[in-house]
Amino acid sequence: MIEVPSTHLTAEQLDGIALGESLVNETVTPHPDNEYYAPLRNVDQYWNETIIISVERKTGEIVLLSTFEENTASMTVGGIMVGDSLEKVKQTYGESFFTYTDNEQSVYELGYVDHDPNIVLSFYHFNEKVTSIHLGYAFDPVVWSEGERELKKGI
Repeated sequence: MIEVPSTHLTAEQLDGIALGESLVNETVTPHPDNEYYAPLRNVDQYWNETIIISVERKTGEIVLLSTFEENTASMTVGGIMVGDSLEKVKQTYGESFFTYTDNEQSVYELGYVDHDPNIVLSFYHFNEKVTSIHLGYAFDPVVWSEGERELKKGI
């Protein structure tokens, strides 16, 4: 678990889609890589021009929602959208956040954790502007080989 104070995120959604729901969105199609990765991971991905939805194959449960950089329509329950400032994110969700930086890959993340349902809301950013939003459970939903570990909330 990420060591930051908990932020209330249980009502959080993207495009009206929440974690733990079954995929019933007819505006998304299976990602073309699903067939290739099926033997290697336990999630399938669905997408459209604005969002990628990762669904745990055995349960059908949505475990991760991610926006594309070009998506300027999707927003969090707090009203944050791609293009918004990090200052607006902090004003909306507070100061109990974590950061992650990988300069080699140009990855800059500011995120919030709700410890009780084990949810992470991350804002990827560049030049102090949100470039992508990720909402998921606070564990790695992709298990790349059998026997490494099982998909469990709270790992």
